[in-house]
Amino acid sequence: MDDKRSSAAATVSIQRFRAFLCVGISGFVFYNPTSAIQERSALVCENSLLTLDCEKKTGVIRISKANYGRLNLGTCNSLGTIEGWNLRCIQPNSKGIVAERCDGHPKCSITASSEVFGDPCVNTFKYLQVYYRCEPRTPPYTTESTTGTTTTRKAITTTPLRRVCDAVYIEGKNWPYTNVGDVASMKCPPPKVGTVTWRCTGRGWLGERPDDSKCELPVTESPSGETTTQKIRFCEMTVSQGIIWPQVRVGKEVERPCPEGKLGKVTWKCTGAGWQGERPDESMCQLPIRAPIVCENSVLTLDCEKKKGIIRISEANYGRINLGTCKSQNTTDEDVRCIHPESKRIVAERCDGHPECNITASSEVFGDPCVNTSKYLQVNYSCEPRSKHTVTYFE
Repeated sequence: MDDKRSSAAATVSIQRFRAFLCVGISGFVFYNPTSAIQERSALVCENSLLTLDCEKKTGVIRISKANYGRLNLGTCNSLGTIEGWNLRCIQPNSKGIVAERCDGHPKCSITASSEVFGDPCVNTFKYLQVYYRCEPRTPPYTTESTTGTTTTRKAITTTPLRRVCDAVYIEGKNWPYTNVGDVASMKCPPPKVGTVTWRCTGRGWLGERPDDSKCELPVTESPSGETTTQKIRFCEMTVSQGIIWPQVRVGKEVERPCPEGKLGKVTWKCTGAGWQGERPDESMCQLPIRAPIVCENSVLTLDCEKKKGIIRISEANYGRINLGTCKSQNTTDEDVRCIHPESKRIVAERCDGHPECNITASSEVFGDPCVNTSKYLQVNYSCEPRSKHTVTYFE
């Protein structure tokens, strides 16, 4: 009997001690593994789309840390660059930018680009790293109503308030990310003139569709007494495919780098009726082709004739960044940090715009970036359509 009392007293003491640890004398909350929410992380390279998803956990996203920049050499470095990059590249507003788009949502996407975050370190290839938690949705509360002898309980679930409304495409318009309380506006579709508006609230966009009640047909008197209509002169700034498209004049075509790690350019033309088509033209976007590596003094052939396209070089290096490729007998003195910074330019001068080209991997062509080291040539490229000729336009 005494043993049971001692055991019970010990249990109570342990529970009180745990409670003391949780509350603390200064009000701090200590880590409790039974109730803590696991922190997750996600990372994508520059110009790729990052998606955070808490839908499977039936929760909402809460951003804890984020940075768009670079803090090491190893991440997003397919060619083994060893110098010239800023390894203290921090965008201090990264968390706020990601949180505005994602906090309180079950799922969200954001592009890791300088158009979204600004460029914290020019001439450095960056990446976006985000730490987040999937928090439970606001728990439901119940209301009771009694009729005679019957009591009815009804569960009511509250939805977390948003800080920003997601970008959305509706009725031929791309509505951009908008802060709660702000009103997004766009020009009315021709031939009407005026402004279409849509208010962002804590519960999302107000109503099922934008408010076009202020759109009217213009009335101007011509010498013959006929009514004429007015075409738009600009296409408004918008967001589509995770890319920000600036305001441009009618007749201009805008180019942007392809999203999600693809090579090439995505284009969108501004017409008198607004942006052409429902979405930008991604026909020039392609996954990179990794050419066979050729050892020193061998000939590399790049071929886009079968694809009826022309060559566009994306990455190249004549040198050595490991011991395993094109092995030589002299393995002890090989320089595995041998990077030729002009490799891409030299290959591009020979190959860009051609359906096929040959180039010799030799120091006579490239110069010798590391004497007494056997080298090799590595090239990544894409095949672009021949018929597509555009001019980059920024306004």
